[in-house]
Amino acid sequence: PGEDARRRALFAVREAVPEAVNGRVAEVRRDGNPGVSKAASDVIVPFDKLTEAMTAYRAAMSERGLDHAVWGHVSDGNLHPNMIATNDAEMESARDCQLELGRIAIRLGGSPMSEHGTGRNPVKQALLGELYGKRGMAEMRAVKDAFDPHGVLSPGVMLPAAGRTSE
Repeated sequence: PGEDARRRALFAVREAVPEAVNGRVAEVRRDGNPGVSKAASDVIVPFDKLTEAMTAYRAAMSERGLDHAVWGHVSDGNLHPNMIATNDAEMESARDCQLELGRIAIRLGGSPMSEHGTGRNPVKQALLGELYGKRGMAEMRAVKDAFDPHGVLSPGVMLPAAGRTSE
C-alpha cells in the first residue's frame, strides 16, 4: 500500500508475460505454422498444494520438451501454465499436457478451470467431465435445459450443444 511505483512495476511484469507468449505464438504462425495456437491452462489448487502442483506442472511440460511460461495468482494457488509450441506435433503434445495439468489440479483437490472457465475449448470441456463425472454433468445439463429448453443461449459454451453427449 502506498508504493505506487512498485505496484505499477509488478503489474507491468504480470502483463508482459502473457504478451510475450502471445507474441511468440504469433511469430510461429507467421513463420508458416498456422496450426499452432496458444496452449494455456488456468488451474487452481489449495495454497498448501501449490509447491507440489508447480513441480508436477513443470515436470509435465519439460518431459514433453515444451517451451513454457507460468504466471498467475500465487496467493490463491491459481496459475496459468502456457505451453509454446513451434509445430503441429508440439501443438498436439501441448494439448495432451493441458489435460495432464488439469488432472494434476483435480488430484490435488483443485480445479482445472479457475477464472477463465470452459468456453468452447475441447480440452477444458473434457476436464470438466473428469472433474464432475457423468452424474455432475447430467445435473448441469438438467439445469441448462430447464433455463434454456431450446438451446439458444450460448450453445456449446461449457456444455456440449444440445443433442451431443458430454464425455
